Amino acid sequence: HGSILVDCCSRCGDVASGERIVAGMEASGVHVSIQAKTALLKGYAHSGQMNKGAELYRDMCASAAAAGRDRRDQPNVRTLNTLLRGCLWTAASLSYSMTNKGNGDPIPVVAGGVATSEEAWKLSKNIPAVVFDASSYEYSIALLCQALRCDEAKQRLDEMKQALNTSADGSAMESVAVSSLYLARAYALLGNNVKALEYAKASIRVIDESVTMA
Repeated sequence: HGSILVDCCSRCGDVASGERIVAGMEASGVHVSIQAKTALLKGYAHSGQMNKGAELYRDMCASAAAAGRDRRDQPNVRTLNTLLRGCLWTAASLSYSMTNKGNGDPIPVVAGGVATSEEAWKLSKNIPAVVFDASSYEYSIALLCQALRCDEAKQRLDEMKQALNTSADGSAMESVAVSSLYLARAYALLGNNVKALEYAKASIRVIDESVTMA
């Protein structure tokens, strides 16, 4: 029931109450499920508090390593996608964390945008319960393209095509088409019209293939 309450708080924009519920559960020795933590993460994502969202995801990944093979205590793809959506909504910004080193000095931290998304992507590769899906790839490619990191976005797109059955899965094909458009736009912004046209055409081809399949 704790996860339902936290989710309600996040949906209503009352993140502080969600934090109090989770803190109360921890103080009482009640196990805080991944569902409850994901719900709190959603609140951070929706309110633009990506410094807290990134910190929570790091903690969840660290706990997953301690949990070993027990997937119940590991973040899953829904958790990752929640964080990635928050990264799409909130540009990278500088904030200060009081945690660390124990001397009370504020620690500058960059959170949000591609900075957090790429950190989370790398962390997630070590979590068995996180199996990247079409949305994971699409969100991460969008963020790389926003940062005009085209080479990395191209590599991620190739990874998606290899990892997912993009020739038979309609949602995967849609993500490939959208991701190709992200790359086309990024190349256009960089003034590389040849590459922009190449990926725009690639997007159209995927769309035509999906229509044929339907």
